[in-house]
Amino acid sequence: MKDDVPEVKDDVPAGGAPKGGIRVSLVWSSPVDLDLYVTDPKLETVYFANTPSGSEGVLEEDVECKDVAGAKDESRSEVVVWEKKRSGRYRVGVDFMDACDSDLETVAARVVAEADGKRHEQDVTLELERFNPVVLEFDVSGGAGGESAEEPEAGDEDRAKPAKGEEEVP
Repeated sequence: MKDDVPEVKDDVPAGGAPKGGIRVSLVWSSPVDLDLYVTDPKLETVYFANTPSGSEGVLEEDVECKDVAGAKDESRSEVVVWEKKRSGRYRVGVDFMDACDSDLETVAARVVAEADGKRHEQDVTLELERFNPVVLEFDVSGGAGGESAEEPEAGDEDRAKPAKGEEEVP
């Protein structure tokens, strides 16, 4: 069903990033299992099998096939939060793990990252059983340990997916 990519119906769940922290959300509407992966500046990845992480990142919401059984198109989300930010580059990946008894091979999703009073968004089309290691990258400054924001290494701009939109969060 590659030609029939469902739309993302709803936006990010209410809440936003904790003050001084980071929140990354994956939202979608299709009755499938998607998995969110967020890699912090120290290269530790928060996902369903590594939560909480050593960097204190926590997967707060995790959707599995049992959660979507019998459901149609309604908003679903996975959320990773750090109460205290660490400065540097964060990378967000998404895996379309399982179609959950649906016949969907392609689905639409949105990744939203909130930190430093900014919101970064990226819409993405995902294929069944394909991991997208870098859907969105964003930099955070002034985090734990007084570190300064890291500049991207040469060539990173070729791998980075630009944010669809960036706006101030009230």
